[in-house]
Amino acid sequence: MEPLITSFIPAATATLQSLSDIVWGWPTIILLLLTGTYLMLLLGFQPLRRLPAALWQLVAPAHHDALAKGEISNRAALWTALAATVGTGNIAGVATAIALGGPGAVFWMWVSGVLGIGLKFAETTLGVHYRITDGTGKIRGGPMYYLTHGARLPALGMLYAVALAFAAFSIGGMVQSNSMADVMATSFGFSPLWVGAIITLAAGAIMLGGLTRIADAASALVPFMIGLFVLVGSFILVMNAQYLPGVFTLIFESAFSPASATGGFAGAAVAAAMRYGLARGIFSNESGLGSAAVIAAPARTRHPVEQGFIAMTQTFIDTLIVCTFTALVILVSGAWQMQGLASGGAALSAAGFDAGLGFLTLGGYGLGSMVVAVSLFLFAFTTILGWGYYGQQGAVYAFGPKVATPYLVVFLLLTFGGAAILEFAPNLREGVALVWLTADITVALMLVPNLIALLILAPKVRTLLHDWLRHQRTGLALQHPAFFHAAAFPAILKAQLAAPAAAAKAGRTSPKPQSKKAGRKLSGKRRR
Repeated sequence: MEPLITSFIPAATATLQSLSDIVWGWPTIILLLLTGTYLMLLLGFQPLRRLPAALWQLVAPAHHDALAKGEISNRAALWTALAATVGTGNIAGVATAIALGGPGAVFWMWVSGVLGIGLKFAETTLGVHYRITDGTGKIRGGPMYYLTHGARLPALGMLYAVALAFAAFSIGGMVQSNSMADVMATSFGFSPLWVGAIITLAAGAIMLGGLTRIADAASALVPFMIGLFVLVGSFILVMNAQYLPGVFTLIFESAFSPASATGGFAGAAVAAAMRYGLARGIFSNESGLGSAAVIAAPARTRHPVEQGFIAMTQTFIDTLIVCTFTALVILVSGAWQMQGLASGGAALSAAGFDAGLGFLTLGGYGLGSMVVAVSLFLFAFTTILGWGYYGQQGAVYAFGPKVATPYLVVFLLLTFGGAAILEFAPNLREGVALVWLTADITVALMLVPNLIALLILAPKVRTLLHDWLRHQRTGLALQHPAFFHAAAFPAILKAQLAAPAAAAKAGRTSPKPQSKKAGRKLSGKRRR
């Protein structure tokens, strides 16, 4: 068996790597950037202009709005989305981008982050606008719903839902638990089997409690973990403030001219800086994938645009704050030039934090490495929570609400397996690359349908934005949320529910019918 596996893994990895290079090559990156640019221009740069006010909403005193409809607060929806987004890529991925693309990759990462703000605003606004309430009283939404009800492409909606469900198994479960077990074993000598068991039990206790418990956990963990990482990063940057002007100069110069080889860095062309920087930003903030629209849908809000503004801060926080701190620490500490770290990864980030903290130790462990290890563990754990919910919603859309709990059980078992494989078969670590590559390809199956929907529904996003701006200018209160009503389109609704036919017959997956009184109020105001 072992020789068969040993020969299979390299062959399968090479095949999937070639396929991944195709689906995540320049055409895909350019399509994402052009879509982001188009949306930003169409919306009059309102996402960027409203960003400071949206960020203020995150720290302003919360208030209860009786007219806002939803299951969780808009802040809880944001923290849950950040839980899924801020993961191992913010530490290991940024380091790899610098190792392969040079300091200039950081600039192009920023570019993707700025354009990603428009993408995130559009997809989350649509996610709220086209959300539905099913027969169980649960609010559901996401790209599969606006592909079906808005773009009128139910087949692509089903493709997106299935891809989301399967992508969560790999990128949201197995890869994250494997990274957590690996870093805890390497840094502190913990058994991967016990780490996997603790991760699975903790995640299960939270996820099986439903959306509210997931949102509560994310609201507690995400601000803490990001705050810890940024606090330590800020200390390092302040202690090395005299080098920061040179670092920024290096970033901008290397973005438009080749970076020369120095120390352990092999050098990089401008094309490499662009490719790895843009790709890192896209993978990190998930703008364009539509995943954040899934958790934005049940947020309490009066108007879809209100949640869109809150949700777009996710891209700013993820890429322009967390990823930037990782990059600046690596560059200002000189770790990117160290020998033996040419491949990047978490080791390069740990070296940067160790060097930035003067190689201080605590209990025999490098203090910087401990910060990176703890941050990586928390980032990965919260990613499991967020993506578990995403995958569950994809499965519910495709196969009906009966699969909700069984899906989470399978998800948790695979999460345990991702960590346990390091205990039982450490020689199969190379197989983790198969999981990553499978996730890359599955995520691409989410990306393409979502971009199609964004291009088709871009005028709808502009209409919703103008409606919200009109209310802001006139001071009129939004007495009735401008939400889509799926019951107005029975043919499309029937197509959406074709897969879970049995559940549909039982009346458990169709939206709640409107009362006659509500129907009269909304007559003539149906939204496509």
